[in-house]
Amino acid sequence: MIVAMKKVYLILLDAYREASLKALRELGVVHLEDCSGTSEALDMVKEKSDKASRALLGLETVAESLKSKKDKDIKQVDLAPLAAEEKTAEINELLTEKKSLMEAQLKIGKDMEFLAPWGDFDPADIKALAEDGISINLVQIPKKSAGMLSSMDGFFSVGENGSFTLFASVNGAEELPGEAQAVTLPEKGLSALKLDLESAGRRITELNGLLQKELAYTAALKNYAADLAEDHAFEEVKAGVGQDDQLVFLQGFVPVNRMGELRKAASDNSWGIMFRDPIEEEYVPTLVERKGPIKMAKPIFDLMGTLPGYREFDISLVFLTAFTIFVAMIVGDAGYGLIFLGLAGWGLMKAPESAKLPLKLVIMLSSAIVVWGTITGTWFGSESIASWGPLNKLIIPQIASYAQEGIDSVMMVQLICFIIGVAQLSIARIEMFIRTLPSPKAFEHLGWLSLLWGLFFLALNIVLGITSFSGLELTPYILPLAVAGFVLIVLFSNQQGHFFKDMLAGLNPINLLLNFLDGVSSFSNIISYIRLFAVGLSSVAVAASFNAMAASIGFTGPAAIGAVAMLIVGHGLNIILALMSIIVHGIRLNMLEYSGQLGLEWSGYAYEPFARRAA
Repeated sequence: MIVAMKKVYLILLDAYREASLKALRELGVVHLEDCSGTSEALDMVKEKSDKASRALLGLETVAESLKSKKDKDIKQVDLAPLAAEEKTAEINELLTEKKSLMEAQLKIGKDMEFLAPWGDFDPADIKALAEDGISINLVQIPKKSAGMLSSMDGFFSVGENGSFTLFASVNGAEELPGEAQAVTLPEKGLSALKLDLESAGRRITELNGLLQKELAYTAALKNYAADLAEDHAFEEVKAGVGQDDQLVFLQGFVPVNRMGELRKAASDNSWGIMFRDPIEEEYVPTLVERKGPIKMAKPIFDLMGTLPGYREFDISLVFLTAFTIFVAMIVGDAGYGLIFLGLAGWGLMKAPESAKLPLKLVIMLSSAIVVWGTITGTWFGSESIASWGPLNKLIIPQIASYAQEGIDSVMMVQLICFIIGVAQLSIARIEMFIRTLPSPKAFEHLGWLSLLWGLFFLALNIVLGITSFSGLELTPYILPLAVAGFVLIVLFSNQQGHFFKDMLAGLNPINLLLNFLDGVSSFSNIISYIRLFAVGLSSVAVAASFNAMAASIGFTGPAAIGAVAMLIVGHGLNIILALMSIIVHGIRLNMLEYSGQLGLEWSGYAYEPFARRAA
C-alpha cells in the first residue's frame, strides 16, 4: 500500500543547528524539501568527494585491465578517514602522471610519424647552422607542382610523403610559391623521440604496477567516498535551511506511522513542530509498503524504474499475481522452469541478503512455469517426454499443448486468456468505483464494468464461437450490458459537481465520440490477452522444431555431437526469446491494459528521508 504522509514544519535554534540536524538525520524519517544551499564547508566536502570519485574510477579502470581472476583477488586494507584522504591524493597523483605520460606518448607518436619521411636528424643542428649563417628550411609541395621548387636555386628534393614532395632549402628564397608549405620541426629528432617514447612506456608500466598495489585500498576508498557523500548531503541541508534571526526552519514530509517518533524527537531536542495534511497541489513523495510475499513485486518495479504517484494506486498484489500467471503461460515449458528454478536456488544459497529478494521472485515465477508446463504436458517441447507415464498422468487434457482426441485444448486456453483479461480489467474498474465514491462519477466505472462484460461475451462469440456457458446463453446479454454501460458512461463521465448540467455535457457529440472510441479500445484490451496463448504456443513450436532438427541429424556416432549442439543452441535461443517475451508481453499487459483502466501515470518520486545511509 502507499503510506499516508503528513506535511511537517520544523523550527530549530540556529545556535544548535548542527546538533539538531544530526539528531534529525539519526531519526531518519523526514523527507526534506527545498533544502539545497552553498557554503565553504560544502564546497570543501564536494572537492574531497570529487577527488575520491576520480581515484575510485581510476582504480576501477586498473582492475578491469587485469586479465586473470587471481590478480583481482587482492586482500583489502582498511584505512582511517585521514589516511584515506592521503591515499586518495597519492592515487590521484599517480593517475595524473599516467595521464600526462599517455598524452605525451600520443604527441611523440604524431611527431615521429611527421618526421619519418624526412629522416633521422636533430632539429637542434639546423638551429646551430642558422646561427653560423647557414639557413636551412624544410618545405613540402604537391607533387604536381614540385618542378617549381626544383628549378629554384638552393632547393633540394629529399623525398616524398604521400601526395607531397619534400624539399630542403639551403639559403633559398624567402618567398615560396603559393602551393608550397613551410614545415615547422619538432624540438627533437626521431632517435630522441624514440628514446622518450620508450622512457614514457617504462614509466607507465611502473605506474600500472603501483596502481595495481593500490587496489588493496579500493574498499576503504569506497567507504571513504560514501562517508563524503553523506557529509555532502548533511552540509547541503545545513546550508540550505531557511533562517530568520536566531531561528532556522525546514519543511518536508513524514509517514503518518512515524509521526510519534518525530514528535518525541522534537520534544527531546526543543524543536518547534507542526503537522498538516498535504494539499492537492503539493507533489508528495511516494512510500510503497509491501508485506509478506507481495515484497517480491519490488524487484519488478525497480527494474522498470516506475513508481505510482502519491495519490495513485499501489497495484503490487494484482500485478504480482497476474504477472506470475503471465510468465507461466508465456514460457510454458516445465523443463525450462526447472532450469530457472535450479539456477535461482543455487544463487539463493550463495547470494548476500540484499540479492535474495529478486532470487525469491525468480523461484516463485519458475515454480509457476513448472506447474503450468506440467499440467499442459510441455517438457522441452517434446511430446515423447510428456507421454511418459508419471508425467502423462499430471496433464489436464482440456489445456494440453499436444492435441488430445476429441478435445479442443486450443480453444480452452484461449478462453482462459480472455477470462484472465476480463477478470483483471474488472478488478481495475471495481477499484476505481470504490476509490471514486461517494462522487456520482463512481457510476462511470460501473458503466465501464458493464460494457467490459458485454464486450467479453462479444469476444467469446466472435473469436471463439462460444455462445453459451454451462447451459447459460450469453448472446442475449451482450447488447443490454453494452448499452447500459455506455449510458452510464455518458451520463456520469463528466461529473464535476453540477449533476444535471454535467449529465448533459456527456451528450456533447465530441464526448460521445471519445467515449465510443474508448469503448472500442476496451474491446481491443480484452483481445490483447490472447497474446498469452500465442506466445506460449510459439515457444512450444520453436522447441519442437529444434528437437526435430536434432533428430534428423541423429544421436549415433559422431553426428550425435552436432545433434546435441543443435539442442543446446536451439533451446538456449528459445529461452532467450521467452525471457524477452516476458518483458514485452507480460509486463505490457499489467502496465498498459490494466494500469490504463486505473488511470495510472506512474508520476511518483521516491520518499527519501534525511538519514544516514545504510553501510
